[in-house]
Amino acid sequence: MGPEFFPINEVHKISVLDIRLANADRHAGNILVRKDKENGCLVLIPIDHGYCLPESFEDCTFDWLYWPQARKPFSADTLNYIKSLDAEEDIALLKFYGWDIPKECARTRFYYSHDLISLSLSTLLSNVVSLYKTSPNVRKHSITRHTATLET
Repeated sequence: MGPEFFPINEVHKISVLDIRLANADRHAGNILVRKDKENGCLVLIPIDHGYCLPESFEDCTFDWLYWPQARKPFSADTLNYIKSLDAEEDIALLKFYGWDIPKECARTRFYYSHDLISLSLSTLLSNVVSLYKTSPNVRKHSITRHTATLET
């Protein structure tokens, strides 16, 4: 079974999660597929989040970037979810539960979330958001990348 059979909303869920967490290692080997018992639809389950929130911006691997669903616009529900995200609140929650997140990781989290919100609300497709994060040519000129590397 190839990725062309995966539901658009499932691919978009993973793309939002990966960008939100700055997951630098999302490849097909760490996405499980199961069939929902009630409706028979395919459900994607992301696993292996060991390379999330890196200290610096690295090249990311997003296999879903090349899937046809990544070229479809986000749904209204997905856009509303993205609008509700608050990076500072997420960082505070992580600290509350005992993770003293290094400032470099917090900065990565903040900028990735900011860009996800900004770009998605500009009605860009999820693959454009990902290209922004993964393309060396785009990244070289990224305001976010430049800002994130400034001394704080």
